[in-house]
Amino acid sequence: MRPALVVALACLAGACARSDRPAILAPPATVTILAATTRGPSETPGELFGGEHGAAVTFAHHVIATPPNRPVGDVIMADRETDAHPDQHFRITATRVPLAEKDMAAYIAAARRKQLAAIVFVHGFNNTYRAGLYRAAQITADLNAIEAPMFFSFASAGSLLNYWTDRGNAEKAAPAFARFIEKASAQAGGQIDVGAHSMGAWMTVLALKDIAGRHRGRSRPIIRGLMLAAPDIDAEEFIAIWPRIRPMAAN
Repeated sequence: MRPALVVALACLAGACARSDRPAILAPPATVTILAATTRGPSETPGELFGGEHGAAVTFAHHVIATPPNRPVGDVIMADRETDAHPDQHFRITATRVPLAEKDMAAYIAAARRKQLAAIVFVHGFNNTYRAGLYRAAQITADLNAIEAPMFFSFASAGSLLNYWTDRGNAEKAAPAFARFIEKASAQAGGQIDVGAHSMGAWMTVLALKDIAGRHRGRSRPIIRGLMLAAPDIDAEEFIAIWPRIRPMAAN
């Protein structure tokens, strides 16, 4: 597995928390991310997507600005996107939504032509759309090695009290994520990595199980690398599923 993916997922899982040593400050950066989500639209001004499962997958393209004097590993976001300040917070500076699937294909094809590193990030339990998107942007900016980031978001309410609702929405999103992986892999010639955290790891396992079930006897992996950080998966269930999904990833 590529070192960039390992470090990225370690940060996603919280392993990059700062010690007592002085914080390393990251320079301001601009990150572009292709996103796909099963969330429905938000009713909150300035928020694109809410915590409810939507009727279909929506594709979007975001340009995100990170603030100056930000400690490496930190995501600093305003409570509301409309309150974001350029010198203090992560901000979405441009958005194209909705995109067509052909736009997703063009993004991936362009990355492949330039031989850029492509990683799909999947957030976990208790994440709003913005929080997950900004975490993907933070990892991309701090590593400076992920040049074609993608982000997949299932409908999480962003509340510690909504565990079972989030889990149900993650399971509902698994077939859509499976299709996303298949289409992205086809465009990238299999040269993509998937990194998922917490409940997103459960959704990823279900998606790969779905792909494996529909492509019995597949001889080639569908993705290059897979990393599941702090997976919210029952151990016995994972052991039962793992032999079926292991051939789906090269590493």
